[in-house]
Amino acid sequence: SRLAARQMLSFGGTVAVTGFLEFLTGSIDTLAVGRYVGTAGLGQYSRATLLVTLPVENATTATARVLLPSLSRVQADSDRFGRAVMIMIAMLAYVVVAPVAMIAAAAPSIVPIILGEGWTVAASVLPIVGAASGLVLLTQNIGVAAEARGVVRLKFRIQVLALFTTCTMIAAVVVGGPTITRFAVAWLLGEMARHTSYWIW
Repeated sequence: SRLAARQMLSFGGTVAVTGFLEFLTGSIDTLAVGRYVGTAGLGQYSRATLLVTLPVENATTATARVLLPSLSRVQADSDRFGRAVMIMIAMLAYVVVAPVAMIAAAAPSIVPIILGEGWTVAASVLPIVGAASGLVLLTQNIGVAAEARGVVRLKFRIQVLALFTTCTMIAAVVVGGPTITRFAVAWLLGEMARHTSYWIW
């Protein structure tokens, strides 16, 4: 029916636009580093991000694919849905937070071994991008829970807030003096805004 088609297009269109905004939020810091710090700084920044996210990214992506249909089945039962989401977050916290924290703490030793000499900037910024990346991976699956519950417009609004916060912080860094560390903090603050908004929900 036309009504069902409209509902499906509205749901799918909101998910698609939100996904694009997530991509922008996750990329704008890298674009800003390349534009205002330069290619050498961008290399340091991107390697630090890659080192800290690569070990856990595949696990969280696979989890997201399983979570959507599983949580959708219990979306009408608020108690079961809430318990399932809390268990998921606790499990992911072990999978994501522990490795990211260990890599961040050992960054001065790990980075020279993996990348070689000349990557001291990457080692210094790694704990900040590690915290931001960890939040991204945790929040990604909470966003899946929002989709499973059917509240995609809420997810869209939360993503707009995160993008606005990140852009505002990046603009402040550009005005105040762009450095890799400051751009990393701007990204972290944007992710904190997004994660906190989901917890409030």
